[in-house]
Amino acid sequence: MSTPSGATPHLRIGYQEREAACAALAIHLEAGRLDAEEYGERFAMATMARTSGELDALFWDLPAVPPAISGPSHGKPSSHVGWVAAATLAYWPLGIAAFIYSSKVDKAWNRGDLAAAARASRVVKRLGLIAVIMMGTLALIGITAVALSVHPH
Repeated sequence: MSTPSGATPHLRIGYQEREAACAALAIHLEAGRLDAEEYGERFAMATMARTSGELDALFWDLPAVPPAISGPSHGKPSSHVGWVAAATLAYWPLGIAAFIYSSKVDKAWNRGDLAAAARASRVVKRLGLIAVIMMGTLALIGITAVALSVHPH
């Protein structure tokens, strides 16, 4: 089992245990051990589980997930709102793309797809960084062009 609770099967669970189970299911989906339909069914059951036994039953046919990547210990990836704003100010087409990917972070997180949330978070940061670098480069070229036209050699 991937998420053996170690607790008595009738003990009640909370959000943290449900999130850990959903994260483990996402890892099994990415590894190809579950198809999309099985993942959806098990994910729905994990979000409605009330006891540790109900969660453990979702993993009876799956190998253990290494502790370093199981559970919500990594937390929700950032939506990088600052990078979205910077990208929008620096180069609006990249800002729009960054905004779209920023919204994908929350959507993926809410459906339990931690890998997709992390990917979207990285894309937002990259788009923001690219936009800022582009704007800085263009500003430097502009300043250089003005300086050369004012003080020709």
